[in-house]
Amino acid sequence: KGEDPRGELNDILVSGKASGSAPWRDEAYLVPVLEGDALLGYDWDELDGDGESGNDEVFAASLREAMDGLDLNDPAVIEVLAASGMNARGAGGVTSAGSGHVENEERACEGPSMADDIDSCYFSSYATFDIHKEMLQDVVRTSAYRNALEKNPSLVKGARVLDVGCGTGVLSMFAARGGAREVIGVDGSPQIAAVAKDLCARNGFSEEQVRIVSSKLEYLSDLGEVDVLVSEWMGYALLFESMLDSVLIARDRFLRKGGAILPDVANLYVGLASAEAEGLGFWDDVYGLDMKAVGGALREQGMRQTIVRVAEPSSLLSDGVMFRSLDLATMTRAEQDFSSELFELVPGDEHRQNDETCSSFVIWFDTEFSSRFCAETPVVLDTSPSSKPTHWAQTVLPLKNHIRLSDCDMIKGRISMSRQESVHRSLDISVEYSCVVRGVEGPLVTQLYSIGVRD
Repeated sequence: KGEDPRGELNDILVSGKASGSAPWRDEAYLVPVLEGDALLGYDWDELDGDGESGNDEVFAASLREAMDGLDLNDPAVIEVLAASGMNARGAGGVTSAGSGHVENEERACEGPSMADDIDSCYFSSYATFDIHKEMLQDVVRTSAYRNALEKNPSLVKGARVLDVGCGTGVLSMFAARGGAREVIGVDGSPQIAAVAKDLCARNGFSEEQVRIVSSKLEYLSDLGEVDVLVSEWMGYALLFESMLDSVLIARDRFLRKGGAILPDVANLYVGLASAEAEGLGFWDDVYGLDMKAVGGALREQGMRQTIVRVAEPSSLLSDGVMFRSLDLATMTRAEQDFSSELFELVPGDEHRQNDETCSSFVIWFDTEFSSRFCAETPVVLDTSPSSKPTHWAQTVLPLKNHIRLSDCDMIKGRISMSRQESVHRSLDISVEYSCVVRGVEGPLVTQLYSIGVRD
């Protein structure tokens, strides 16, 4: 069976040279993975290669003809498809998305549930400048990383730093400005990696100071040990997009023992909220016209897919409580999927006295660049409703059954989060809750939501 040369090729790209004879000359790389692979017999020279749509159709027809020779019941075929995240039958559930960083790329991702295909769409979405402008303009986000990297000389000065998902290279340049001896920025989008390399040069950083590598982190095997690992990996509701997986792989593969990961702690919070948090009141009266049906349809969608928007502090009906804390320095990848301990949310007295109604839960997070690693200047990146708004906003979970607060002393609940197996980088959220009145707990209610990368 053929061997995969990508790991060795990436090592050579990173180091800039090959040691000994070129490894791909070995006969092991000339053995087809699939015996009798029909595609190997195709005459590619028949195509003009001018990129016109007519030739694209010929190309597609030729591929279909070649693929007809594949036996989808062949164990070897099944093994190859499974390894790339594909089902041999092309089956796979598609979960709808309320919002996401890849919102504008969702149409391009339609088709079978294939991890590699979704990754391609995911990285392509970050090849556009609009998303990077949005993130760079997020002062809360960007200044938190700048302060952590530039105001902690005992951590960064003279260190070797790895920036996972470097984007435009801004964090890599912050680290270099903070005195890092060498910074390696890795990004899965070839287009944006090229931009990052150019921006670093334009800002006076040599390739010896800041080196940009275009690759999925998972394909890299020998970057050498680093002293500091930094990444802005957080998604909506913290865990959407599953980028934390790549960060933890980088930690285990490249971070030296006792090295620092930034941020090093992530906390999830939940609070009770009124209908104001859902932001659908606009549809009640639109230039004197009743459009409540649109708001109703959006709310119905939100009860399955969540609503991502800025929830005003005035919409909160309780204090927030932490329902999950992740230690990025020690956690395992499996800990991204969890069910929280029971939490208790107590409505504010004024809201109960005014007979207000709870119509949703609101989720937010913060990340800590704690004194464990940032001794001089610890930093907290806060995305709560009471903080300055960020591009993550908050994640609103509309409830099917509204809760009348005058009839409820406390709400007990549990939140579970799980990465979807059928749709890569998507996130499932479940909420279980019950009302407690004068010490008596009411019936348990369960509601399911998802945040996905495509419609």
